[in-house]
Amino acid sequence: MFLPSAGYFKTIAPPLTASNPSERSGPRFLAGDAVPYWLVFFTGGAALSWQVLWQLDVSTALGVSAQAAAFTIVLVMGGLACGALAGGLLCQRLIRQRPWRSLGLVEMAAASLAWLPSLVESPNYALLTLAMLPCCIMMGMTLPLMGQIAQSHSLPLSRLYGANTLGAAVGSWLVVLILLPRLGHSHSALCITLVQLAAAALCLAMPARQPPPAPSKPSKKQATSLLPARLALGLCALTGAATMMLEVAWFRLLRAAWLATSDSFAIMLGCVLLGLATGAFLASRLRRVIDILPLILILAGLSVLASTPLIERLDLWSDAGGSHTTRHIWRSVSALILIGPSVCLLGIVLPALLDAARDSFDWALRYAINALAAVLGGILAGWLLLAYLGPVRTAWATAIVLGLVGLFLTRKNRWSPLWAAILATAAFGSWSADSGIGRSRVQGPTALLRQPHQVVAHANGPDVTTSVMQTPQGQRVLFIDGYGASAEAGPLTEYMHAMGRLPMRLHGSAKQTLVICFGTGQTVRALVNEQPEAVTVVDVNPAVFQLAHHFASNQQVLKDPRVKHWVDDGRAWLRRSGPNYDVITLEPMPPFFAGSNALYSVEFYSLAAARLNPGGCIAQWFPVHLLTPQQARSVAAAFIRVFPGAVLWADPQSADRYGYRQQLILLGRKAMPTQLNDPNLALDAAALANYAANAEPVTDDNQLLSFGTDGLHYQNLSQRNVTAENWAELNAHRPQPPAVPAAPTPLQSR
Repeated sequence: MFLPSAGYFKTIAPPLTASNPSERSGPRFLAGDAVPYWLVFFTGGAALSWQVLWQLDVSTALGVSAQAAAFTIVLVMGGLACGALAGGLLCQRLIRQRPWRSLGLVEMAAASLAWLPSLVESPNYALLTLAMLPCCIMMGMTLPLMGQIAQSHSLPLSRLYGANTLGAAVGSWLVVLILLPRLGHSHSALCITLVQLAAAALCLAMPARQPPPAPSKPSKKQATSLLPARLALGLCALTGAATMMLEVAWFRLLRAAWLATSDSFAIMLGCVLLGLATGAFLASRLRRVIDILPLILILAGLSVLASTPLIERLDLWSDAGGSHTTRHIWRSVSALILIGPSVCLLGIVLPALLDAARDSFDWALRYAINALAAVLGGILAGWLLLAYLGPVRTAWATAIVLGLVGLFLTRKNRWSPLWAAILATAAFGSWSADSGIGRSRVQGPTALLRQPHQVVAHANGPDVTTSVMQTPQGQRVLFIDGYGASAEAGPLTEYMHAMGRLPMRLHGSAKQTLVICFGTGQTVRALVNEQPEAVTVVDVNPAVFQLAHHFASNQQVLKDPRVKHWVDDGRAWLRRSGPNYDVITLEPMPPFFAGSNALYSVEFYSLAAARLNPGGCIAQWFPVHLLTPQQARSVAAAFIRVFPGAVLWADPQSADRYGYRQQLILLGRKAMPTQLNDPNLALDAAALANYAANAEPVTDDNQLLSFGTDGLHYQNLSQRNVTAENWAELNAHRPQPPAVPAAPTPLQSR
């Protein structure tokens, strides 16, 4: 039997939060005592749903960047920690007798305060902090209140904590996969508010219950083993940091395998939360769980070492095509199998230590330490370990630390050498099974990467993983999180030069210009060749500037004295004060990527128009091979709402194997009709307006591109050719539609 070394544990009377683990029975979720579980389930779902919406609000204000994501996480987790500590003190002194009423009032306050971040539109960190922090504090106060409720109902706190975390998992799935796609941002927030207020009302209606009196002298059956306070806090910190570090590392690998879409993020986050919830329920069921915490740490480390080689190879078995439902089921099952065990083991520790806590402030302190350590772990992994070790080795390092701590706590146990040997063997096996990401191969779910290729350069940053690969034919492709974002592919990528050349010639005398998204630099080179006075280049990914010299087509344009480049989100840049521009041109990541909606919306085009000089021109990438017909019309509708005289140009060299041109460009002028005399004009101003008529424009509220159910990532591409479908609609609005090729066979997914 595994037992920790003596001296780290002591036997004392059990806290009032739970009965002895050996006497606990499983929760009866459909019986009369299920009400506490369901109420904390719904409050957890509301809390996580708000966090998803806040991330959209922060991205709108600050831009889609690692800094904005980190700001949200730090603020939310820090607020939860502060709220937990404040709630712990209040539970000790003021609200011990009426926890349900207090929880109801806190939830009502949280539901009211949660709307504040959506009111902040300026890129002001102070205002966003003031908007988000009060609600986060309210949410953090629920942890000690749940402890008081568990005490009054003679339940282990770990079970209520598990129900709350399970609600968060369900909430993350519902808000991303159902609410946002069908209701949009504001109506989703309204729905969450109603659920939260209903839960608060039920909490207020719950009868007050007194906690059972503590026994004057604990019996042997009631006694339980507890860790010393400092060691308990250390384990809370360790598991919080380790969980977040693994989340950062594994999410990076899964993003490359599944592409960075909103539904992929929902699956990953939901699986992590589900693992934590399962661990919380196990904590209340395991006998002498405190005694086996060192073993749990060792097993968690072994599980991470065993699963990481499989996680890093998921791109080899993934496919961006196929049925959406089948794809979701496969991804969810694979994530649960590979991520679930490790997270579940780590998820046992905090709930077990919450059950072993002495009072409400002890609950709060342990929870706060766990939350703050998670923030530090995420920052450490994202900004340091990923850059120097990469995601695979970051996961290895986390696993080894977990195993070593577990071995240290059992160093006097006779089984310790055996566990050390097993851990060393697992570490060697994981190292031997390294698939060579960034050295011998580039990660991604495309057929191109499953063929022989050379890794020219590779960079892991806090935002994304960026790689330059070269095919046997000598073509170079820029991959960002598993997606071929740009390339030097001869005529197929000639449209990038048009992205710079067309708006410059349309304007005629442009001096100040802005390029949003650098890619391989071909657009910037074409724009510089038109002889502007100054070119400002903005990209959220610093790696594209660092790797620019690997692409000869840009002719080292960054060394041109007229070119100044900045690492920033394009939308956030437009919010800054600065010079106005004569030309703005942009080619963002694919429209179906999470966060790309912000660079295709009416609000974005309004920002761009505000920074254009009178008569200024804008060019927007319009990839009909990456948009369904409905979404293509929505993008066009958003564009012409701000630039009503816009036209649509089609690159003649970007035709697919059926003859359909894939790369199109929307061209608009500020307060002026766009006159373009070019044989490759696909739709003039009147035809484009007719094409976009009655289409719902993309906005920050409806989030049609990132979350819309008609997105490309929801389609079965083995049965559709969206390029042909789009051209059928475009040709229907042309005065004299040219002849088109015969209907193609279904286009195979890439």
